[in-house]
Amino acid sequence: MKNVLILGGGSWGCGIASILLHNLIKDNDIFKNNESNNNLQKQLIELFNTKNHDLYNKISHQTTHYLNNIDKLKKDSGKIFIYSRSKIKEDKITELFLSVAKTFLLKPQYNINQFIELLVQKICIINDFECCIKSKIIFDITFVAIPLKSFEVFFVENKKSISLISHNLVVCSKGYVKSKLQNSFDYLQETFNNNLQIAILSGPNFAKEVLDKTPTITTVASNSNNLLQDVKGVIQNDYFKVQTTQDILGISMLGLCKNIIAIGYGLLIGYKDSNLDLFKSTNSKSMYFSFAIQETIKIIDIIGGDVLSMYLSAGVGDIFLTCTDLKSRNVSFGLNIANEILNNSNTKIKSQEIINKITTNNTVEGIDGILVLHKILEKYNIQSFLYEAIFNFLFTDYYSPDNYRKFVCDVLDLTN
Repeated sequence: MKNVLILGGGSWGCGIASILLHNLIKDNDIFKNNESNNNLQKQLIELFNTKNHDLYNKISHQTTHYLNNIDKLKKDSGKIFIYSRSKIKEDKITELFLSVAKTFLLKPQYNINQFIELLVQKICIINDFECCIKSKIIFDITFVAIPLKSFEVFFVENKKSISLISHNLVVCSKGYVKSKLQNSFDYLQETFNNNLQIAILSGPNFAKEVLDKTPTITTVASNSNNLLQDVKGVIQNDYFKVQTTQDILGISMLGLCKNIIAIGYGLLIGYKDSNLDLFKSTNSKSMYFSFAIQETIKIIDIIGGDVLSMYLSAGVGDIFLTCTDLKSRNVSFGLNIANEILNNSNTKIKSQEIINKITTNNTVEGIDGILVLHKILEKYNIQSFLYEAIFNFLFTDYYSPDNYRKFVCDVLDLTN
């Protein structure tokens, strides 16, 4: 592995970093051949509990040393650079170190401090790109782990810098850029005048579980076979598997739709009246998912994507992940609206007030997602009873038990 850049020091950025670090150090001489032993992680926890190692400053000092000594950087290639405009919290770095330590066992002649030093030497943290430009570093792969809502501002500000230091971008943010009505791939192709190779990483991947090294699969989409193989080569390992496809349109649409499906699912399972409790109805949930998959496949087909992408991990796998965890932001959003309606059953409540209340300090990707999808459906003249039902209900003027019941009938196609 050569030098890799991660844009974003949040949960998903650290999740990607943990995979890359694992792959970078797994064959190091300090480890025993047999893995699957968490003694090293336990030692690390004990050490962090008794002493503040100030990992951020250690890594920052090491970064400065490398950037001021370009010959050493070239000689010691195989670094993971993490870009974050603000200081990465110490607990994020600690979590990253603990993640990497989880499946390794040190040989007797090595100690925990040598393990920490190994990781410190492999990570660089930067908060601007000038240092990289001056050092003439070219990153083989750049992972974009910043929220989609920040895309435009970030790439307008940093377009020139990114083009000087990166040849290949891997977008880890799913869906569409709202203002442009473009998927992330098309937006970046246009932004960089088709001068960079771009891929989309989209899978059923909770960052916390990636950091826990639980068995995980993801899908990478690109029109470049070389980039697909390069990305697979740096991130695939024994616990993180990669599927590849050239269906950018299909994978992008799946990334958009899965959050909308999750909102609809939260609304559905929150419904309860004297005769029906949909939270307990496995039949109704299965019915909803059947319709959601059918409607999404229809949209993918009409816009020119490959319907078979639904059967990749970015399809049914990601829909399953997003909907079956009730802590999911989008499912929770639907459930919270349901609770507001049921708790105010004798009155109409303004929809926008409820949406604003629930989304204060909480990003719900599916809200912008359904607005974007609604425009796409209009553009292609696509009729979708399920997605139209979600859109019409969410953005009605008032919520009430009557229009909530109508939504349930519409989304389950009970009116036909």
